[in-house]
Amino acid sequence: MPDDSSSGAPNPRDAKPRRGGGGFDGFGMMASAPVTIGLIAICVVIFVFSGFGTAARDSWAHWLYISDNPFVPWLAVSRRAASYGIQPAFLPEVLHGQLWRLVTPILMHGSILHILFNMFWLRDLGTLLETRHGSRGLVLLVLATGIGSNLLQYAIAGPNFLGMSGVVYGLLGYIWVQGRLNPAFGFELNSQTVMIMAAWLVLGFTGWLGSLANWAHVGGLIMGTGIGAIAAWRSGAGEMLARRREFRAALTPSTEALHRCKVCGRSEATNPELEFRVAGRDGEEYCLDHLPVK
Repeated sequence: MPDDSSSGAPNPRDAKPRRGGGGFDGFGMMASAPVTIGLIAICVVIFVFSGFGTAARDSWAHWLYISDNPFVPWLAVSRRAASYGIQPAFLPEVLHGQLWRLVTPILMHGSILHILFNMFWLRDLGTLLETRHGSRGLVLLVLATGIGSNLLQYAIAGPNFLGMSGVVYGLLGYIWVQGRLNPAFGFELNSQTVMIMAAWLVLGFTGWLGSLANWAHVGGLIMGTGIGAIAAWRSGAGEMLARRREFRAALTPSTEALHRCKVCGRSEATNPELEFRVAGRDGEEYCLDHLPVK
């Protein structure tokens, strides 16, 4: 059974504030993040009652899978479903009213490492987004990324998958896009985290990491980045970036820049979304992606 654990993935604590103090206090924020706490509690309870991920596929846990029918939709396209002895029916339980199956696979986990890593990510990313967008906003985002990731995984690989990592990739994608496009969002992922996240996604398809629900990761990422881009556009991010670009163009000579990163050489003239800090005794400026660690 595919296990979509994201162990070893980049640290969600690398999400950092553009302004203000050093990072965010996950434990302090959890007091104001009831949805995040509730999701973690539900996942833990289900994990315990499923025998720590060992419950048989035909036990009570079958009600939580997206489907009981072992039909892989792509087989129907090649007209080979019958040769596998599989009934070619797309989500028959959902079509008969069991709508919860579209979501509930995200609440199950197959091992202790699987649930630990996913809950670690959910605690930090969920808390961050819930304190910024409210509980309702997080619920809608989890539902959208969860359903999107589950449907893509099911459509390509069938119903035997479980785990929260599709949602985790969705939350990461949302934060990444908002951080890049929306100056008012206030948080962003550094480039190293994004690169590691992308590498982990690609490695999953090689099989070196074991059996992962790779298409759930892709589906969650697509949903998260798409929703993040729409949210940034609706918040007027394009206008804010345009005003910032115009302001800096008015102050900056055409051959110079007000600020330039010592490491990468990028400036606000070429990358108006960047923020800069002065660090070290030399008084040099750095973008947040290359800010020296104190």
